[in-house]
Amino acid sequence: MFFHVIESVISKCSNNTPYQEKNDLLHKIGKKIMNSSTNLSNKTNYNKGLIKSIQLGNTTIKDKNLGIDLSSDKQGVTSSDNLLGILGSEIINRFNFILNYKNKNLYLKPNSLFHKDFKEEVSPISLKYSDDRNEIVISSVIKDTDAYKKGLKEGQSIISINNTISKDINIYNQLLAQKNKKIIIKYIDSNHQIKSVKLKLKNYYKIFNKCK
Repeated sequence: MFFHVIESVISKCSNNTPYQEKNDLLHKIGKKIMNSSTNLSNKTNYNKGLIKSIQLGNTTIKDKNLGIDLSSDKQGVTSSDNLLGILGSEIINRFNFILNYKNKNLYLKPNSLFHKDFKEEVSPISLKYSDDRNEIVISSVIKDTDAYKKGLKEGQSIISINNTISKDINIYNQLLAQKNKKIIIKYIDSNHQIKSVKLKLKNYYKIFNKCK
């Protein structure tokens, strides 16, 4: 069984539905946060949690902030029983890729970023570019967080964060990565009304039990 390697909204790692069900990962992971987002083919629902480590071949990755998404999809790529799951950018950026086209093999060699600490998850929302890349929109909101309760939803367009207006998603992500900081998000709701919410960024994973 294999991982699908992709630069995606999944920053670290996700497991497909058949694999997580076969190995009873939902119960082994301990406390979790429910989340959902829309990928290229469908809306995906998943649980977010922390794990102690992940092993890729002979290489083991360990980190206190190593997160995993557990899919519950019944259709789409995350429901495939031919794939273990998806490796996101925070993992694959730690490797150099060596492709063996003849034998159809992919080799991962740890690079200078391998020992870099994983980012602590402090933002209750994730962002993406709109289809025409003219806007930055919310791609997911962690349920039961202040952001969720105050009305932030998937698909809403971001106008500004802390009065910073930008077309560069990296600038917004940097503002959303400031632990214990209070931020003001101005956005357009589903009724095309401009609204704003005030949030405090904190580590939502602290409620999780860690397990391998």
